[in-house]
Amino acid sequence: MAMAIGLGGIFITPAGRADAAPSLFTVCGEASDGSKDTAVRDAQKKAVKKALVRLMTEDNPQFQTILSSYRSYAAEPQVFNKKTQNGKLLLFSKVPVDVDAMREAISQSNSIQQDQHRKLKAFFLVRVTGLPSNGDDVAGQEKVLSTYNDTFERLGFQVATKDATFNALAPYRQIPYDAYYQQMVQKVETDPEFMNVTMAVIGEVAVKGKGKEAAGFLREVDVEIKAYDALSKKEIASYSETYELQHKNPKLADEMLLQKAAVNSARAIADQTSTYWQKR
Repeated sequence: MAMAIGLGGIFITPAGRADAAPSLFTVCGEASDGSKDTAVRDAQKKAVKKALVRLMTEDNPQFQTILSSYRSYAAEPQVFNKKTQNGKLLLFSKVPVDVDAMREAISQSNSIQQDQHRKLKAFFLVRVTGLPSNGDDVAGQEKVLSTYNDTFERLGFQVATKDATFNALAPYRQIPYDAYYQQMVQKVETDPEFMNVTMAVIGEVAVKGKGKEAAGFLREVDVEIKAYDALSKKEIASYSETYELQHKNPKLADEMLLQKAAVNSARAIADQTSTYWQKR
């Protein structure tokens, strides 16, 4: 599918954090009984749910656990319109939600889950191909790997060093993708240097030029990523997508596409991995 680019879990309530500015979410709180308290709670729950879907999918075991504690994260709604419709009270509101606190709770829960599963350590074997020169591929790869490291660390995962990743990827930049994936899996399973790696994220972000049109250069990025559990020897997460962008500056287009691909794939793989470990 092509996408046009645009710019039961354990739950712990975080403590001792520095205050951060909440994010505002616009919702309509409803109360069929006409009660303002009911409408306020409904608005708070809807706002927390809107925030939560940005952090994980609804089938993640933590989703309902955090949602059930929505009042710990949502402040008093800022009502900008109030209506009564067929006996139902409607409060159109902007609700402040402490997204940082939600993210911290997810991170702590993931960390505890990993302690129960041999202290999961993630290794990112994601290569970038197709940029004008090999040096550009390496620079692009560094940005992608940084995004993966940051995304997984925020969710409480332990990650391998980027230097080790670069050393592991260097001999395999030019081989076809299928062969690359199989050789990376074999490396994770048999190489002594990978003995402490319990999960490897393996894949490719491939940049392609599709020619020049009147409005500019048409660029494309194909993303194919899988997470491999070295303990059970099976794939536990996957992400596949194609992004396109037309821009007068092809280099800038490539940078924007790489960023979009890295952020979306890292979030998707991290969320699927978190769900997998919590269900074990």
